[in-house]
Amino acid sequence: MVAVVRRMASLRRVIARFLPRCLPRFSPRCLSRHGALAFTCAGSVLALALTVAASVGACSPRALLEVDVTSSDTPFQSVTLRLSGGGTSKDFAGASFNTTMKYMAGLYVDASGSVTVVANVLDGSGKCIGAGTATLSGIAAGMASGATPLLVMHTTSCASVTGAGGSSGGGTGGATGAGGGDNGSGGSGNGSGGNSNGSGGSSGGTGGMNGSGGQSGATNLVMNGDFSNGATGWGLPAMMGQVSQAVTSGQYCVTLQQLSSVTIGYPSGGVPPFQITAGTSYTFSYQASSTGNLSIESKVGQTQMPYDATGSDFMNESVNGSLGMITHTFTRGSTDSNMGIAFNVSGGPGTFCIDNVSLTAN
Repeated sequence: MVAVVRRMASLRRVIARFLPRCLPRFSPRCLSRHGALAFTCAGSVLALALTVAASVGACSPRALLEVDVTSSDTPFQSVTLRLSGGGTSKDFAGASFNTTMKYMAGLYVDASGSVTVVANVLDGSGKCIGAGTATLSGIAAGMASGATPLLVMHTTSCASVTGAGGSSGGGTGGATGAGGGDNGSGGSGNGSGGNSNGSGGSSGGTGGMNGSGGQSGATNLVMNGDFSNGATGWGLPAMMGQVSQAVTSGQYCVTLQQLSSVTIGYPSGGVPPFQITAGTSYTFSYQASSTGNLSIESKVGQTQMPYDATGSDFMNESVNGSLGMITHTFTRGSTDSNMGIAFNVSGGPGTFCIDNVSLTAN
């Protein structure tokens, strides 16, 4: 009969003697998920471990659930990510992720088949500020699941979240443009002003100019360009260094610490890209302010590689400390339905803000 090991030091010596016979089951992908290893032991070693170490747990195989966590809306930075599933929960401190920059995490569970992983995001005070779920199938003991996407959305009602869906944004339409006389009716919603001359009236009244984001009756291809719906449709697809973002007073602002960079990108969060038609003249305009030592580039270009922005890439924008209008006109030589807008900001420390972003066909 094997004597019960009473001292932890003695137990460690016994385990150290037989541990080499355990067969580690891992891949480089598993190692990237915080260095955890799952072990499967040969029958004889497992039997000895069960006898000697019954009081502290056996060397039993567990399944590794691998998830790639991203945000469905605005970024999460330096938060605590809590993953729960299969009766196990684990916190990952200092996690940062956004719509394109994923946080790779792994959770070991004693479960098989289909397992639902719930992600909660906690701020510094422990308050839940985001949540999402993902269901992994084909889970087997001693095996890794393979990376599964898990979308997290900002919410304080974490218990009610069953999935991280996106919301569709849209600019708020302005007041109807008044035409001349009794018959001059303006444009409809979504920021479209009325016809320039009004359909009736003796004096040919002016079209409506109050549509949010609209310009002289033209359709703004940018949804939520005035940020009246928060950051919906916008994101930070790339960043380096210390960067924070917020929508304040209807402006989308990023603050950079020294030697940092960030890209403000549209579209994001499920909002579709827009189409640019070959040979058509477009007006790209926005309001912006900048404080501190920052370099600004704005561009209208492809949302996929090679991210071409020929003729619509505007380097070294002149932006000062007060909100001012910047306008560019361009024509592209080819039609492309996967187009978006990017503001590349670098340097720091400093803060850059944008508002009333508009792209219209002339």
